[in-house]
Amino acid sequence: MQPSKIEQTIPFKGKDYQSYLNRVPSDSLARVKNDRGDVFVDNTITLRLTRGNEKIFHKTFTKHNFSSLVSADFMKRAILEGMVFDKTTPQGMVYAVSVS
Repeated sequence: MQPSKIEQTIPFKGKDYQSYLNRVPSDSLARVKNDRGDVFVDNTITLRLTRGNEKIFHKTFTKHNFSSLVSADFMKRAILEGMVFDKTTPQGMVYAVSVS
C-alpha cells in the first residue's frame, strides 16, 4: 500500500483538535502472505492529536495492537490497512481501524 496522510480538525467540547494520521509501509515488520500466496508489506499507523501547540496524544500502531480483537490465525495473514476518525462521544474521539 502507498503511504497515506490524513489531517483534519475535530471539534470536541467547544475546542478544536488537530488529528494527524500517517500510514507507512514498514520493512521492519514481517511480510504477510494471504490465502492466495500474495505477499504484502505490513503498515504502521501513527496517530497524533494536538490542540494548538499542546500535544494531546501520540502513538504508532501495528496490527498487533488489535490482536485481542481478531483470531491469531487471521492475524498471520492480515495487515494493518487503515485508520480513520469516526465520531466524537461524551468520553472522547473514536477512530475506526481496519485489519484485513
